[in-house]
Amino acid sequence: MLFEFELSSATVALDDLEEETRSIILECVEFLQNGDIEKAMEVYQNHMEFFWCWDNCDEEASEYFIQDESEFYLECTPTNSQFRIGLSGEDLVVTARITFELPLKDESNLEESVEAISEYSIDSCGGFWPYCFSDDLGMALYPVE
Repeated sequence: MLFEFELSSATVALDDLEEETRSIILECVEFLQNGDIEKAMEVYQNHMEFFWCWDNCDEEASEYFIQDESEFYLECTPTNSQFRIGLSGEDLVVTARITFELPLKDESNLEESVEAISEYSIDSCGGFWPYCFSDDLGMALYPVE
C-alpha cells in the first residue's frame, strides 16, 4: 500500500552534524541568503534521502505492517518526493514529503492500520537527510488513495 510521510518545518541542527554534511547545509544557507533559491534546492536535492527504521516504533506495529527489513533507505527523486527549504534567521528549515510502499498484513483492514500509526508511534520510524533536526512542527504518515 502506498503511504506518504511528511516532515513539517524542521530546523536543521547544525551542531549535531558531521563536518561534510554541515558544509553542505551551510552551502544551502549561503545560496538562500544570496537569493539563489534554485541553486540551494539543487544542492539539497542532490543529497536528500529518506530512511525508515521499524525499531523506532512499538513492537505492536508488526501486527499491521509487514516488516521484511528492519530499516531501509530511499533516494528522494522528483517523482517520489517534494520538499521546500527556507531560512529562519540563519537556520535552514526543511519541509519534505515522500510517497513509498509499506505493505499491510491485511489490506482489507486499512482503517485499523491507520489507527495503529498514531497508537504505536509508527510515524516516528521515518526521517529525512540530514537526520538531525532541533525543532519541527511534526511528522505524519498517511495512506495515499
